[in-house]
Amino acid sequence: MSVSHLFTLVALAVTALLPRANAETADHGARAAEVNAPAALGCFRLARFLKGEEAEYWNKLGEKITIWTVKTLQGSNDLFGDAIVVTTGEVNHGQLTYNSGVMLRVFLACHARTGQQGQGPPDG
Repeated sequence: MSVSHLFTLVALAVTALLPRANAETADHGARAAEVNAPAALGCFRLARFLKGEEAEYWNKLGEKITIWTVKTLQGSNDLFGDAIVVTTGEVNHGQLTYNSGVMLRVFLACHARTGQQGQGPPDG
């Protein structure tokens, strides 16, 4: 996959995370773990093809998405809830396997990039 294709995919995924102008959309303004994790992974992968400030930008964006997802959707048992409705703050606590699976991939990517152990990137 070329860098331009990867950039387009990441841009689309990150755009899906941004609040909609009209909260009455079909998804009711929901942000789901299965969207956030691939967006973070895309940011980390894109950064591998870049250097300097550009790479740092995408790595920080991936970290920001990861930290938000952990703080917002991770349950006390370390599994991940399905989604949050942004307009109300209501979290769907249904813990589906694919939510935790994609977050595990994010944590592995963070570890591969930083060598740190623990849950995702440091709060920084």
